[in-house]
Amino acid sequence: MGLVALVVVFTALEPSPSAGLGIAMRLLFWTAHIGSGLVCLILCQSALLRMGFLVRQPAWVRVAVAGAAGALVFTPIALGLEGLFPVIDDDPDTPGMGLVTALAGEFFDLVIPFTGSWLLLNAPKLVQAGTPRAADWTPAPTPEGKAATAEQAEQPEQAEQPDPQVTAPLESLLHRIPRSLGTEIMALSAELHYLRVRTTRGETLILYSFGQAMKEMEGTKGMQIHRSHWVALDHVTALDTTAERLTCVLRGGLSLPVSRPYRPGLRAALRSTLG
Repeated sequence: MGLVALVVVFTALEPSPSAGLGIAMRLLFWTAHIGSGLVCLILCQSALLRMGFLVRQPAWVRVAVAGAAGALVFTPIALGLEGLFPVIDDDPDTPGMGLVTALAGEFFDLVIPFTGSWLLLNAPKLVQAGTPRAADWTPAPTPEGKAATAEQAEQPEQAEQPDPQVTAPLESLLHRIPRSLGTEIMALSAELHYLRVRTTRGETLILYSFGQAMKEMEGTKGMQIHRSHWVALDHVTALDTTAERLTCVLRGGLSLPVSRPYRPGLRAALRSTLG
């Protein structure tokens, strides 16, 4: 939907890159440019999320780096597209300009618009990523019950200490989660190149690869139930079947769909956990 809106706007405004083209050619021109540009940005964002040196950087820094990288990848594509459309060029390239010079000039023309546009497109997610949300559920009571509550009231609040045997492989992921949400992860969900993390204390949205998160969750007591969802088995309360649809219900009422390939494994894992 966003792609269509951008194409329509640029076609109507008729900026200088498409000056002199008819409306049909402008539609093709901007569909090709904006579509391939967005693909470059998304691919670069996904690739950069797998690079360890960027994991600890703020989300806006990684989005900006992805914008610049997308401009670099798109540069030769842009030059190729220019040869496909009979655009009137009021400032033609210097005769005999080398390929490297042409690529460099095109990149410097693209990098600021690409980076700025990518930051704007990601702005709502970046704002949401910086705002952790409190949980709508009530954490399970401790075995000590009221005694534990009274003891906690007498002591200053301390940061939750993760179990080193469980969370050691999750260091990179846990570093991105606000400390106020603790370290007990209930579910992970992919939202494009963002990751929604739900803990017993609430949820947050971080710029993180779902595939990378799945690698880090290996060895923990949980499993992937969908191409976009992972759950901690200890927090699963029920499996709900409605017609052909199977959903996994977690503590607090959160429901996530279970894909067919994962259903046998989930049922077996839950039997083992309950047994």
